[in-house]
Amino acid sequence: MSSDPAGPLDPSSLSSPPSPPDGMPPPPVFRIIKTAASSVGNGSGSAAAAEEAFGRSAVPRLGTLVLPGRTPVPTPNFFPVTSRGAVPHVTPDNAVRTGLVNGAYFALEDFVENIPLHPGRAPPIYSTPSTSASPSAPSSSSSSSSSSSSTPRLHTFTALPSSSISVLAPRRHPAAASHLGNGPSHISIVTSTGFQKLTLNAYHAAIDNLRPDIAVPMADLTYGGGTITHTANNTPAKSSVSDYVSVPHPAVKRGYRMAERTEDWIDQVERDGVAEATGVALFAPTLPVPYATQWQYLNRLAELARAGEADEAVANGGAGQARPTVAGLAVYDVDLLPDLHADYADTLVPLPRLSLHPAVTPHHILRQVGLGIDIMLLPAVTDASEQGLSYTFSWAATDVGSGEQQKVVSDESSAARLPLAMDLTDPVFKADTRPLRPGCPCGACTAHHRAYIHHLLDAREMLAWTLLQVHNHHVMRELFAGIRATLADEGVAGFQRRARQFQTLYETDMPVGRATRPRLRGYQVKTDGVVEAPLNKPQWGRLDEVPPTPAGDTMAVDA
Repeated sequence: MSSDPAGPLDPSSLSSPPSPPDGMPPPPVFRIIKTAASSVGNGSGSAAAAEEAFGRSAVPRLGTLVLPGRTPVPTPNFFPVTSRGAVPHVTPDNAVRTGLVNGAYFALEDFVENIPLHPGRAPPIYSTPSTSASPSAPSSSSSSSSSSSSTPRLHTFTALPSSSISVLAPRRHPAAASHLGNGPSHISIVTSTGFQKLTLNAYHAAIDNLRPDIAVPMADLTYGGGTITHTANNTPAKSSVSDYVSVPHPAVKRGYRMAERTEDWIDQVERDGVAEATGVALFAPTLPVPYATQWQYLNRLAELARAGEADEAVANGGAGQARPTVAGLAVYDVDLLPDLHADYADTLVPLPRLSLHPAVTPHHILRQVGLGIDIMLLPAVTDASEQGLSYTFSWAATDVGSGEQQKVVSDESSAARLPLAMDLTDPVFKADTRPLRPGCPCGACTAHHRAYIHHLLDAREMLAWTLLQVHNHHVMRELFAGIRATLADEGVAGFQRRARQFQTLYETDMPVGRATRPRLRGYQVKTDGVVEAPLNKPQWGRLDEVPPTPAGDTMAVDA
């Protein structure tokens, strides 16, 4: 972990560090390019005092995540969430051609399943041909002498570009509720063939076998029932803009057990030397429980981070490379970040942060960026595409004197806001030949128009979801690029001003799309209770339910 002084540093100009020819690759590097301290210096105070003041409060930050052999990722940024190894509705070649992925989130439960006719069969992902020296099936032993230039098995199986970062976690995001509880050494996962138990040793062996760039260790989390809605003390008062999503918290007794069990599992990760043996960057999970419930667990993470810094100093003095047990944080509740900044400014705060907190709208994204999140996971982009929604928002609309601002200000009611997206199933788009968003350079907007995608959605053509995925991911990339440019040029004050302007310009909620979605599978269902209505529309009906022919109408029948 290194921190660069605030200065003219372009994240896109950084090149991936070369990997050593022999031995394990070097540890990941997260460079904090700019924080709030560099945007408040007015010459009247000390820069060190400003850094001390803002180092203990949650603020947005500009950085770069650098992993060996991968393209550096400027932060804040986001990674798409995959389903069974692929970004939904986008083939790997189109993902590369459109630049859709600079990283991807994978869930181990997408690849492991029990086949009743073939009990004990190893999942195909474990036996995928790879140039690495790791065994064809997961085992507890690992070889640290494999070449760092080999292609990891996870990249090979999923056809992920070699320049993209892979993130592996036990469960999907968001995860479907399991009817089985977690145990002292296992968690319950939902696979395509039903519920299974994933043990700690099996998950560590999978990390050794698949060799992702980033892995999220197992945590004792609760999904679905048995949770209570929580609004943190750090959450702002109720306003006209719904700028946060509450995270369900478990009962008090369950919360303490989650923290104790997760701490035991992190200790086993450290004893087994998973990071040292595999060279994988481990992003330790912070739990969706109150700060007071998990403070002891966070103290343990701080100890591991401090030990990693000491090992790095020793390694830099010798010939080796340090691989800390905790290389980053996987944040399940962003409302914990102000407490982390207050109590762990020297240990946990400098680490990169991967957010697993729900973010449905751009307003949620801006709030998480304001709290200091570096990388987000956004399954909401795919959800919007499947609902037939096309993103129409733009960070450029916050420029002073922009056309969007003038349109809102000139409205007689002065209360009308621009929509975040438009539902292309609306009949008004039947003859609309304009692009999805004027001026958008994505492939969907340059080669197609609204009427064409409306027709595809009406006919339930798969191409509709593909084009919407390309467009919506492009709009989201532009949003994050604009945020980074604002932080670099205008500082935190400029970002906060533009964020408030964005909330004024655009509606609070995303519209509800009326498109017929792809058929849901059991492992995709996120429910907290009994489902009253069928999730999938029946393809066939009963003959007696066919409406009768109106009187006077005749039906021609061939003789």
